[in-house]
Amino acid sequence: MVNADDASIIRLRQQDPEFDRWFREHQEYDRRLAEMSARTYLTPEEELEETRLKKLKLQLKDRMYARLAAAAREEQGGRQ
Repeated sequence: MVNADDASIIRLRQQDPEFDRWFREHQEYDRRLAEMSARTYLTPEEELEETRLKKLKLQLKDRMYARLAAAAREEQGGRQ
């Protein structure tokens, strides 16, 4: 897996608007999921929404790690 240190994430967010959008969406899904997990009870509709948000969050995480890996490969290729 990619070593996604904070500096790499910050740099990619500044250089890549799409990555930055994914990052912000991921944070929003995380915030909404935290709110849901704080509740004592979820309605069946809320449980479906929770499942949907978890899937979306994971998809974004996969995209971000793939982009981080590609950026790391490009950076290493430039050093050689």
